[in-house]
Amino acid sequence: MLKLDTRLWSYISDRLEEEILRTVDEEPESLTIQIDGGSLLQRCAYNGLEAAVAGLLERGADPNFQTTCYSETPLEKAATKGHLRIVEMLLRHNADFRLGRPVISAIYSGNLDIVKLLVHRGADLSRLYDAEFTALGYAESRGETEIANYLRSLGAMTSKEALAAEKAARGPGVFGRLAAKLGLGGQAQQLELQTDLIEAHFEDAFGIGHEMDLAGIFGRKPPVSVSMISPSPTCENLVMFTSGLSLHEMRVPDGNDDYRRAELYVELAPDWPSPFEDPEAGWPLEWLLNIADYPKRNRTWLGGPATIIANGEPPERFSPSTPYSCWLLLADRSIPPDGRLPFTNSIQLYRLFPIYAEERRLEQKHGIQALLDALETAGIDHIAKPSRPNVGLLI
Repeated sequence: MLKLDTRLWSYISDRLEEEILRTVDEEPESLTIQIDGGSLLQRCAYNGLEAAVAGLLERGADPNFQTTCYSETPLEKAATKGHLRIVEMLLRHNADFRLGRPVISAIYSGNLDIVKLLVHRGADLSRLYDAEFTALGYAESRGETEIANYLRSLGAMTSKEALAAEKAARGPGVFGRLAAKLGLGGQAQQLELQTDLIEAHFEDAFGIGHEMDLAGIFGRKPPVSVSMISPSPTCENLVMFTSGLSLHEMRVPDGNDDYRRAELYVELAPDWPSPFEDPEAGWPLEWLLNIADYPKRNRTWLGGPATIIANGEPPERFSPSTPYSCWLLLADRSIPPDGRLPFTNSIQLYRLFPIYAEERRLEQKHGIQALLDALETAGIDHIAKPSRPNVGLLI
């Protein structure tokens, strides 16, 4: 005889709702069994099996049960597929709309009626999800105009507004606090303004980010602040960028005034392992800090439009888990001068892109443009990936 979870999965797939309920009556453990990482109620809610959901709730299934594999509640599952009648059923049986993110799930399905239902129940329209986006911001990013207009009519916060409110509640940022502590008076506003300009640029380019707790990660005071923008509907990749390096004017050769101030960023592919789950995957963040500290520590600059930094001579891998050993720095973005700040040069934004030792040798032999041309010819963009073709071996 087939295992219980296998039998139930086949009943769900074939929409045999009476068989599902008969099995639960005969084998009560079915109410809490995990089926491909989800509970029976979750699976039925997701697949729109109204009679089965009603029967499971009458038999005592927990409408707020969250499995360890998929943390979504049955309410989120139903909202994701736009099953309005099942959402109504779950709410009547005390499903908690504050658990998880059912409003976001409803927006994902484009179901305005479910959004309205959850709003009438008291859903928080100022909630900032993942420190990045609100319900209104998510609706706008998905092009759900009707839902966005409805939320806007209720005074819902945009992602920018919610982030600004959260930032105001936190008080001055890291540089403003430092300036105030040192008694720099009006310079605190200047430092905050410069940081705000950097954050606004990356927000417009990639999405809303949040400052990382670097002291908690590394156990030491960082040379700069680093913010992270997680993958989202508006940004496919993970982006980390610095704030603070541009507060110091770098020593540059004559004729390179435009490179006196800089910040760094790295764009990681969405399949990049999380540094919080895999410590060996955290080397991009470590090098972001190391390179940010380099100009001040050595009274130098980061070079012109493009430069390469190697991990020793000969270059050693950044980590045993990666084949990369060098960084290609590309000043591919810039923040123009702002009349509210005392300096008249742009802030160059250097993209960090990890490269192989062989690619660095290609650059040493033929020049930086040869390396850039080889990467372009091979169709390699400048997003850091766990692995990719090595153009240094192709030439």
